[in-house]
Amino acid sequence: AEAAAAAAAARIPPAETSFARAASFATAFAQAGASSPGGWVERTVVAAAIAAVAVVAAAAAAAVAEAAAADMGRVSALYARVLALPLRLHDVYWARFAEFAATRTASELLAAESEAALASFLTRQGAHPVTTEEMRGEDEGARKLRVYALLEARYHFYVAFHAPRRALEEPIRRRYYHVAPLPAAELAAWRRLLSWGAAQPTGHVCDPLEPMAEVLPSFTYERCLLPGASVRSLWKEYALFLEGKGAVEDARGVLARASGVFFRDCAPMLLYHAQFEEAHGGLDAARALCAATCALPPPAIDAYLAAANLERRAGNTDGMRAAFAAAVDALRGEPLAALVRHAAAVERDAVPCDRAVRSCLTSGTGLLHRWRGSSAATTHAA
Repeated sequence: AEAAAAAAAARIPPAETSFARAASFATAFAQAGASSPGGWVERTVVAAAIAAVAVVAAAAAAAVAEAAAADMGRVSALYARVLALPLRLHDVYWARFAEFAATRTASELLAAESEAALASFLTRQGAHPVTTEEMRGEDEGARKLRVYALLEARYHFYVAFHAPRRALEEPIRRRYYHVAPLPAAELAAWRRLLSWGAAQPTGHVCDPLEPMAEVLPSFTYERCLLPGASVRSLWKEYALFLEGKGAVEDARGVLARASGVFFRDCAPMLLYHAQFEEAHGGLDAARALCAATCALPPPAIDAYLAAANLERRAGNTDGMRAAFAAAVDALRGEPLAALVRHAAAVERDAVPCDRAVRSCLTSGTGLLHRWRGSSAATTHAA
């Protein structure tokens, strides 16, 4: 214990007096335990534990002292990320950064290798600050003036860059999910924001301090879907936006969330998702979505027509006829009449022989003979 305490005291920085006192106390405690006649084993064990704590505390204090400068650089980087966002409290965060920068060195505010990159970025954007005579030196004072001017010019660039977007977001009040429908005025405000964003050039602004700063990030749609989760058209627009950018898997995930969570019992959304899957080669997924739509109560003719047409486009005539047969069992009245008319037309295209068409419609297992519960006039029309 005495040796461990001495080793810990040798590694403790001079400023860490509390840890030094702990190590000295551990040394004295170990010496007293070794010289006293009773209980020296217990006291020695306790002294060893105190010495071990002193060793760990000394190492931690040294690590904190060595990383303090690097941590200040990370704080500056966090401020740089925050000031690149379209926030309503831009001026508040800039005021806090100005207070922080007043007590930091130029290297802590901006690394030397990032200074030239930031200057080049601001020059391309037409926002480079005016260089005064005091900034032309390489001493600490001149470089801090130069770095602060660059960061301030970057702040003003992002304020102007996000001004149109902030003006469009100002009327928006509901930014959270709620079971109540989104008011018409709020939905119109969100649509104006999304329409403006769609007209902007996409991509990154190439900021060296925030490489992922996007002109139109997809999380604008994600934010819109928080209050507008019950608006079916917003999900479709989001999927079309991602599909147009080539992000097919992301669009598939958006539609999966819509049809699997918010619109599980909505036939139009399920069929739209099935149409998307068919267009992108997901035939099995499209079949599953059509089957889920056909299983929704009450039976809908659109679901069975979509399932039959899906099989027809896939070249599966047997599957198409099976879908029509299932519709005959499920539908009644005028929807069934309409389906029989469509089935006859499709069958005529699939089988060129008129005899085969008549057989399909009039045989004992044909569609008309399996039609139950319809009036004679509707039967004659079909």
